[in-house]
Amino acid sequence: MKILFATSTKRPLKNPRHGSERQLIGQARALNNRGHEVEIDNINWNMPDNLDEFDIVHMVNSNGPNGAHQALATLSHRQGIPVVGTPTFWPPKELAADVNNQKNNAMIDLHMKTLIPWLANTDMLTPNSEIEAQKLNEKIDPMHYEVVPNAVNLEEIEAIEENPHEPPEEWGDYVICVGRVEPRKNQWRLIYAMQGLWDKGIDVNLVLIGQVNPNYWQKLSSEVKRHGEKIYIEDELQKPITVMNAMKHADVVAMPSFIETPGLVALEAGALDVPLAITDRGATKEYFGDDANYCNPQRVDSIAEALTSAWNQESSNCSEKVNKHYNYQIAASILERTYKELIE
Repeated sequence: MKILFATSTKRPLKNPRHGSERQLIGQARALNNRGHEVEIDNINWNMPDNLDEFDIVHMVNSNGPNGAHQALATLSHRQGIPVVGTPTFWPPKELAADVNNQKNNAMIDLHMKTLIPWLANTDMLTPNSEIEAQKLNEKIDPMHYEVVPNAVNLEEIEAIEENPHEPPEEWGDYVICVGRVEPRKNQWRLIYAMQGLWDKGIDVNLVLIGQVNPNYWQKLSSEVKRHGEKIYIEDELQKPITVMNAMKHADVVAMPSFIETPGLVALEAGALDVPLAITDRGATKEYFGDDANYCNPQRVDSIAEALTSAWNQESSNCSEKVNKHYNYQIAASILERTYKELIE
């Protein structure tokens, strides 16, 4: 099959460093390895000249208002080409309420009015969890879908295991949180929750890796300064292998976000056998079951409890499960089957 992956991302696709783009590239490579031809096109109202050459159009990494995807779906259907969509969806009103975001309701309504039509204009949706599918089905009915799980790169995991690099010595023992430093990722409450470990006399530092939102920094800065050398912030965008190596040496990977899908960070940490203290929102429980320590991201005491439980673990308890069930070979096999069913 010849497959078009159409994306609207403005971020670079060569050596991607963000989770959504890494998933896109990983799936494309895995499909290529199965004998298919995948072409990735960054569309911005410029429709592909060779659209009639494709057997499938798969619209990916486009979870916001996107008229270009609506136009591409319409054009593909006119030419008899099945359309698949990967939504990465969560109701924005729920998320805005969780993070106490004062978004204008009119803007949220506009977002939904432009997002849902192109999702509904697909032949098949590929959410990454059943709970995401349930949220979508509240907006799109009838809805045809096949869950395609998020995945880790087994070659990267193996490389880290075989050749780990020591993190900076000054980090000492550390809890790590990876992701843009912003309200949704909830680092402000995480810092307060770390106090629960420090109050017990546990000598552990907090490492934050991710670009810092300037407005959010105004909220964090006083706490960061107050705790002095216990908090380290690495805000330069780093190579995924460097970040994964930092996670491998952590005592705990903490992601108390207001939503995780479950997030590539948590999956990679689980695959690397690092204890997890993660949010109970989104698809986390669907992926990790009883193998993670969950927290209510709204409550500092809940985050602290998850951190303490994870600190007392020696491993994630789920590395074998993650590596076996959440890899690109599995994702590509599901996509391949789905594509064939649509063509036939």
